[in-house]
Amino acid sequence: MDDLRALSGIVAEHKRPGDVVLFTDVRFRPALTVYPSVYEGLDDVMRRTSPVAAGDLKGTEISRARYAEALAGTDRVWLIHNWIPFLPGSDWTFGAKRRALRETGFEKADRWRYKGGEILLYLRAPDPDGPAAVLPKYAEPGEHAG
Repeated sequence: MDDLRALSGIVAEHKRPGDVVLFTDVRFRPALTVYPSVYEGLDDVMRRTSPVAAGDLKGTEISRARYAEALAGTDRVWLIHNWIPFLPGSDWTFGAKRRALRETGFEKADRWRYKGGEILLYLRAPDPDGPAAVLPKYAEPGEHAG
């Protein structure tokens, strides 16, 4: 049995506005409905159709070819991984989603375990060619008088 309370407590304590969530197994998506206020504001970026539109509890997901596109525009990603795969072949989605995160510039920043799975927080790595984090200090007037 999964400890959805512990999972939701981790997310509630550490989430920030603009964060997104990914699931390694689409059938674990109903976990969002158990504690809906915790997941409010987290965009489920890999979801193609909602459970209501799909007529089931899980909805459908985008294709692997669109993973990078779905991750554009975000800097913090929660990857929820259930240790017991529900669907045949669902193990590959964990690897595929982690690969997509790495390939789009994310690094694993933190990891928590809960009964039944783990949750990983990924942050977009700083762009090494981007602006410098520290601006050079300018000389004060008269500092270089000679």
